[in-house]
Amino acid sequence: MARHEEIPGGVHTELAEALGTPLTGAVEELVSRMPTPAETELLHLPPGTPVVELTRVIHAGERPVEVTLWLFDASRHRFVYEVPID
Repeated sequence: MARHEEIPGGVHTELAEALGTPLTGAVEELVSRMPTPAETELLHLPPGTPVVELTRVIHAGERPVEVTLWLFDASRHRFVYEVPID
């Protein structure tokens, strides 16, 4: 998956095919916190600015198969989720 070309169906379709099993869901966790000194420098944050850490774990059945971590300047982002109700 570390190739520089468009993947038909997207990276998650490719991952499911490589694993030989469908991806069944994801869990996202949002945590608001103060940044570390290194994060403050890396993100060029003004003093006292909090961050939001977003961790996404994608599963194939019960097995986690992908983890992605993002870090956002909390003063510049809005998070909106649409939740389907069955």
